[in-house]
Amino acid sequence: MKDPVIVIGMARSGTTLVSEMLHQGGTSMFAEGMNPTYDGGNKYERVLCQEINLEILGVKSVPAISSWKRPLNDISEASLKRLREEVGETSWGFKDPRTTITYFVWRKVLPQGPTIYTYRSHEEVLRHYFHTSDAGLGALKRTRRALKAWIHYNEQLLKNLQSDREANRRAALVRYEELMEDNDLIAQLQSATGVVLHDSRKPSLRRNKQSTPR
Repeated sequence: MKDPVIVIGMARSGTTLVSEMLHQGGTSMFAEGMNPTYDGGNKYERVLCQEINLEILGVKSVPAISSWKRPLNDISEASLKRLREEVGETSWGFKDPRTTITYFVWRKVLPQGPTIYTYRSHEEVLRHYFHTSDAGLGALKRTRRALKAWIHYNEQLLKNLQSDREANRRAALVRYEELMEDNDLIAQLQSATGVVLHDSRKPSLRRNKQSTPR
């Protein structure tokens, strides 16, 4: 089993777009038979890796935006066997916001392979949770939780990035807003990670629109 390309970032930070760019470039990001479209269901996610993340966390479900302080479990040999059978010898990868938390466990069994980290400005994230039409206490609480999650995820992201540097792993950190606007950035990402990315940027898609107050 080849080491994967891992895409890491908080929900709504551009991980789906990056995963689509990888998949269209020749890195399999989900199992066969899945519907990869953003509004159609899968969002370029490998379901088995999501299940393994829950195994690492020791829970049946966990929100995508939450801090985590409990001990992490190792990946079982049974799960690794299922993963080997699913990916075979192809070039593969996966993305799941929870990998921000479980990254060190994954690297115990898959020590190499490039990682692409995405982040989005806190202004964009907060606009998604705070709407002028609902500016009461509930909106303020949602916004506060979102900001705390944004801080937690990006602090953990930087720790993961530091571990990549120490292990001499290929890695790239990309801001979503720049990815959508900078035509030279895709070539830079390819050079940094050693993988091919297809230009799948489509500003007309709902996922690529900037959040605006409602």
